[in-house]
Amino acid sequence: MVLVAADTYAYKSPSGAQWDYAESAQHDLAQGFKRASAPRIGDASTGLALVRKSGKQSITFYLIDFRRGSYDVTVGVAGLPGQVRISDALHFALIVDHRIRKG
Repeated sequence: MVLVAADTYAYKSPSGAQWDYAESAQHDLAQGFKRASAPRIGDASTGLALVRKSGKQSITFYLIDFRRGSYDVTVGVAGLPGQVRISDALHFALIVDHRIRKG
């Protein structure tokens, strides 16, 4: 099973979105996420990864945080190790980015 989730926030200005993007990345890093290599999306982006153990089972999380203009977006995927990759999060982030660019 794979979980996909996304949050998109629209601000009045790019500076508002930049503030949220920076805060979101710092929050994720404080929660234990590590930076992960991912292609750039939009004006700024960060790939993040985390593995959490629950009992005997591990769950892998990948996030793509990005900002395009006055939008701040986080797209995440989660699943059992080997079931998800950062490229899965990237795939869905690119879909959201396309929709933002389309207007």
